[in-house]
Amino acid sequence: MEQRRSGSLNMDGGIHEVPIARTAGRLWVCGKHRIAPNPEATLLATGATHVVCLVKEHELVGHFDDYVVWLRGSGRATWAPTSDFGFDPLDKVLPLFEETFARMTAGGSVIVHCGAGLGRAGTFASAMCVMAGMGVDDAVAHVRRHRPGAGPEVGEQREILELLAVRLDR
Repeated sequence: MEQRRSGSLNMDGGIHEVPIARTAGRLWVCGKHRIAPNPEATLLATGATHVVCLVKEHELVGHFDDYVVWLRGSGRATWAPTSDFGFDPLDKVLPLFEETFARMTAGGSVIVHCGAGLGRAGTFASAMCVMAGMGVDDAVAHVRRHRPGAGPEVGEQREILELLAVRLDR
């Protein structure tokens, strides 16, 4: 499996590592087309132990039915369906942000993905950077350096990062 740390996306969107300060673990960002065909192989190739899936079920059913079964039964995934071009309210997603950051702080590695690995997953990766102490602008720029095009695509996604920064006093 081709892993990319920076540079252009390949046909399935690739998978990119986004380094997160203050953590011993690793964060990988990709789209559903990279992970859904064989999640176990993607976990093995990256050394990750957990997946955070941000897509809604209708984005997978009919295309990646085996992945839906894996998400429900593997014990290695958190499925947090989020609307495309949106994000859930901070009070709803903060526990997942905290859980993921704690997992990485303890040395675990995580793959986060959405449909294309850009908006929802890029916002999530930016949130991990804010959790690690970065300001919002620096966090978004950092994520985009490591996964071109990733980060908030709409105001609602940017707003989550702003609210998180205020909550954490960043």
